[in-house]
Amino acid sequence: MTYPLLIFASLLTPLFVLCIGLIRAQPHNDGELHAFLTPPDDCPMPCFMGIRPGVTTYEEAVAILEAHEWIRAVDHSRPTSFIITWNDTQPPWLPRSLELRLVVADNILQRVFAPTKLRLGDIWLALGPPERLFRLESLDNLGSFNAIYPFGKIAFTIAGSCSMRSVWEARIFLDFDVEQNPGTGLQGSDMLRDVVERCWKLRAIIGG
Repeated sequence: MTYPLLIFASLLTPLFVLCIGLIRAQPHNDGELHAFLTPPDDCPMPCFMGIRPGVTTYEEAVAILEAHEWIRAVDHSRPTSFIITWNDTQPPWLPRSLELRLVVADNILQRVFAPTKLRLGDIWLALGPPERLFRLESLDNLGSFNAIYPFGKIAFTIAGSCSMRSVWEARIFLDFDVEQNPGTGLQGSDMLRDVVERCWKLRAIIGG
């Protein structure tokens, strides 16, 4: 009788950890984050701070960033990145020193890749589960993923331990690309089940 109870309790543990992780991952201002990730009507998605991959030229992107209310200076001496210096009015989830990595073709920005201080739990609480989830590579831990949202993609790597806490606290990168909605991959709502199943398989292998 004790053994089935232990199995039942062990299955419930990830759910309790998930609830705690969701509570702890609550950002300071969901509304501000939602507004940041939802571009205005005059900048159709994908759009990052006024830059539209596939539309905005390199020179236009420089001008947009230099005129932005959060930005003190933009270093565009390298063709593959912008180094942004803030004026201390930027949202708290943007790092103190931000390097936007770029993919440029025929002078048009095709992709903008931005690191953040956000965690996966922040995005999930503000916007809900992603439309699609893609595993990028197989690692000894849970792996690296791309999650597809209407505004663009987020990339994150789950590393360090096989736990739901490591999932929710995974740091994310914003990825704004011309290609936004591929038709394959896991449904975003299936992500937790997939991660939990992999976690248990890894534990069984390690413990077996």
